[in-house]
Amino acid sequence: MQLKKVEKWITMFLLLSSIFISVVLVEATVLALTDQFKAIFIYLSLIPAFAIAMLFSTHLKKDVKFFHSITIPCVLVFILISLLLIFYPHDSFGGADQSVYSNLASHLVNTSSIKLPSYLNNLTDNYVEKVQTWPKGYPIWLGIQQILFGTLWMLRSNIIIIILGLSSFFFVSAYFVRNKLGVIATALFSSSMPFLWFSREAMSENLSFFLLWSIILFLFLSLKTKNHIYLIPVFICSWLFGLTRYEGFLLQFVLLIVLFLLLLLNKVKFKMILMTMAIYILVLVSNIYIANDIFLPSFFKNDVPQVSESIKRDISSIITTTLAENKNYP
Repeated sequence: MQLKKVEKWITMFLLLSSIFISVVLVEATVLALTDQFKAIFIYLSLIPAFAIAMLFSTHLKKDVKFFHSITIPCVLVFILISLLLIFYPHDSFGGADQSVYSNLASHLVNTSSIKLPSYLNNLTDNYVEKVQTWPKGYPIWLGIQQILFGTLWMLRSNIIIIILGLSSFFFVSAYFVRNKLGVIATALFSSSMPFLWFSREAMSENLSFFLLWSIILFLFLSLKTKNHIYLIPVFICSWLFGLTRYEGFLLQFVLLIVLFLLLLLNKVKFKMILMTMAIYILVLVSNIYIANDIFLPSFFKNDVPQVSESIKRDISSIITTTLAENKNYP
């Protein structure tokens, strides 16, 4: 009985932590976009994030029964992954992605702005213009880590989002199968080579992993409990996903359709459906507006032409090779 209480407490803690981290990220993103990413404001942002998490706790206390609680074997998996990320992180930011993200984070902390100064434009190979095409969600997360825990901790900055992402993965897995199978699925996934490689690197896939499974988890929780307050984390994480990875925009359009169909199938009042859709469309529009301001123009100017040329070369090569092979046959 005492063990069940501990497992329920850990479950509540992980669910509330996901909400807390999501809200902190939203606040930090707003600060970065308004050139106010300063240490004092980051520390102060923890207060409203904690208050919002406590507000959700009153609902989760009643609704946590709809999900399987985190079990001790699952906690042991989380501890093992945490120890791995603490003692065996990647030893540098030497890769292309890692160096760009870490330098953007340091620039953000030092200047309080995510935007790069215009006098750096037109350098060799248009390096700065290419950097500006990168979504800024993950550098903002690294910037938070640098302010709260120091520069060296950025090598271990994935611990929080990886553990919370894994916990959401477990909750969703256990939702469809038994608790034990959920633990097995989590253990197998967390021991796979792609997961272990990405989790040790300073790469945006780690933040998108946390955001994606948080979206799925709270969407299911909202539908299961018919409590639409859980759509708030869905909207928040979806908004952050659009600023973290380009595929976040695709996810948002897919989620718009899926959300409409799920609410319709669950016989939610049509007025509520329209209001939910209107709020989510505002989230989507704000995402596009922000992206268009900070990284989409550079993306269309620098990356799209290069990708188009690469596709043309590949198609031309395939056609040439195919024709050459056909000539060898009567």
